[in-house]
Amino acid sequence: MRRLRRSRDGVGLVPIPAADTRQGLERERTWLAIALASLLVLMWTTRGSPIGTPVADTYDFLSWLSFHRPLGILDAMGGSPYWRPVSRQLYYALLGPFMLRAPWLVALVHLALLAVLVMVLFRSARRVFSPAIAAALATFPVLGEPARALLAWPTGGEPLLAMVFAALAVQSALERRRLRTTLAATAAILSYEQALLLVPVLVVLVLGRRAGGGEGARPWLAPALLATGALVLGHLLAGRSGAGLLRGGWTPEPLATPLSVLAKAIACQLNVEDLGSPTRQLVWAGYAALLVTAVTLLARRDCRARVARHALLLAGGAAWFVAGMLIAGLGSPGWFPWRTALPALGLAVALIGLLGSLTPRLAVGFVAVRLVALLLAPAIPARVQGTLPLASSQHAFVRLARLQRVVDSARRAMWARYPSLPRGAAVKYWTLLEGTAWGFDQGRAVQVWYGDSTLTWSWFEHLTERHDAVLAFNPDSASPAVIIEPASLAAYAAARQAVDDGQLRLADSLFGAAGRNQVKPADAYRYDIANLQARVAHQLGDDARADSLNGFAWRLGGDSPAYFAMAANIALGRGWLDAAALQARRCLALAPGDSEAIDVLRRLREIARQTDARDAPARLARPAGR
Repeated sequence: MRRLRRSRDGVGLVPIPAADTRQGLERERTWLAIALASLLVLMWTTRGSPIGTPVADTYDFLSWLSFHRPLGILDAMGGSPYWRPVSRQLYYALLGPFMLRAPWLVALVHLALLAVLVMVLFRSARRVFSPAIAAALATFPVLGEPARALLAWPTGGEPLLAMVFAALAVQSALERRRLRTTLAATAAILSYEQALLLVPVLVVLVLGRRAGGGEGARPWLAPALLATGALVLGHLLAGRSGAGLLRGGWTPEPLATPLSVLAKAIACQLNVEDLGSPTRQLVWAGYAALLVTAVTLLARRDCRARVARHALLLAGGAAWFVAGMLIAGLGSPGWFPWRTALPALGLAVALIGLLGSLTPRLAVGFVAVRLVALLLAPAIPARVQGTLPLASSQHAFVRLARLQRVVDSARRAMWARYPSLPRGAAVKYWTLLEGTAWGFDQGRAVQVWYGDSTLTWSWFEHLTERHDAVLAFNPDSASPAVIIEPASLAAYAAARQAVDDGQLRLADSLFGAAGRNQVKPADAYRYDIANLQARVAHQLGDDARADSLNGFAWRLGGDSPAYFAMAANIALGRGWLDAAALQARRCLALAPGDSEAIDVLRRLREIARQTDARDAPARLARPAGR
């Protein structure tokens, strides 16, 4: 069948020449290829992150998958009360077995889903816009800051699946495929609650079909009704298993006003949320230039006419975005950048549709500015820092990637040193880097690693506690996790006992053995050893060695109450009273109740009283001044 187009006089249709058809198809393929190339940009921006690596609440679902048999369809899989059987039960049943040993496979699946999303959006947008504008619109969900988390984190599969199925549902409805529309809409809603936005969209498409004189509207209500019915019925049944929003109810999220939520979501989708100050101003200037150009073009009648032809579509996209963010404001507290991803599909239609209606160059310019903003977004450092990177939220990509590297390094270190552990083993951590505790999901991560739900994960607090494996974490390291060797820990425990028994020279020797037996240095562990050795040396009267060891401890741990307390004691032993007082006060500024610093100040006051008592007779013998 030959393709037709409207004649130049606007009356009737005329056949499109074969050459024009081939040229048009080649042009479409070129623009689609350009849109798909945006995936390469996204992959580049995630460099340095072990993409696909499970972390945090991903282990809720992996734990449920590992230790609950049979896998139920009507529960929350151990996570929050949301019931999402497609993006949880089905997703983890298929990919869960590969997440630990082949996380790259998870990332590959997410990349494929994003590619499908780009192609579906392009195909749907081509029904209204030119290939250039359709390509610009299709790249919107890929060239956004939240897309980095969607690609890199398994939990990002929940909104990602909803986005893909929602796009498929709309495309299928436009192509008059009722069964595929029903299945896609149901899968979207059962992946993520925000996909309820599909219901009014499908109803609008039904009404539009009736107004256009197409087939009856009644059969086309089925997709919306079935999808909504599946959600409501599923949540009612899931409530018996502790899942389902209808059981616990939705509560407003404390994110200030809806307008502030929308503003934050727009900043997130424009990729400026986590940019540094000079860069942010530069990007905002680019957006401002586009806005000024758009306002200028709107003064022209032909531009306003083109916008008016798409007014209903543009308004619908804006409504989708606003409604989606209002839904995102219900549920658990906190700011989650990826919650803007599904509503942002409407923002893409509204923004790029408006700019493209004025001129395709504006749409391409918008993509260019947004692309630059994404490329300028904070990258993942080569080494894991001890402190949290600056970001808008705990769930920002740079923090998620840091968390993935810390948890993954712990898994690799544990598997290399302990291929297996006894049932009910106690895994301890000597220290954790700032903001990484939640990555281990209260120990579920370690339980999943070893397939043992009785395994425990806790801080190493007492030497007498059971400890089958002990981890420490070094800051400023590409692979921060370190195993504390049992032989080193045994020498450390013996040294502590020798200190308690008053055998200081034996304790000093054992502390040295503990340091030598630790093959891979663990900074926090070495700090404790050096600090304790410094105290032993001070008690043995070797203040020069005590000062050297205390300085080594400071180089490992920086300012700390223990360092300042030891420095105060050393200064007092050397008779440097002013220095002792200064170091004691520094200690108390960090730890107001530190007993060592308080004791140093007490001894200084006693020395001052004794000095005053010795000097009193001399002062009385002096003649009074005039």
